[in-house]
Amino acid sequence: MQGRIIVALVALTIGLAGGSASGQGAKPLKLTLNFLAGGPQAGFMYAKALGLYDKAGINVTIEEGRGSGTTAQLVATGQTDVVEYDIAG
Repeated sequence: MQGRIIVALVALTIGLAGGSASGQGAKPLKLTLNFLAGGPQAGFMYAKALGLYDKAGINVTIEEGRGSGTTAQLVATGQTDVVEYDIAG
């Protein structure tokens, strides 16, 4: 499941960047996790460490959240761009 989320996020960020990082400044994207960074959220940080977001022309800021309900409210009110949401939590 986590792998699919990462793939979806990378696809979304590439789409937001127009598919190419060449000749353009990096576009900011704020990602808010559903909880404190841990094992389930490692893929997002690992993708950043590998430079995958940079290659897509996205300047990703990753912030820790305080539960899926709270992070859903953040994206709904425009305080963050993308959230990690766990329907069970």
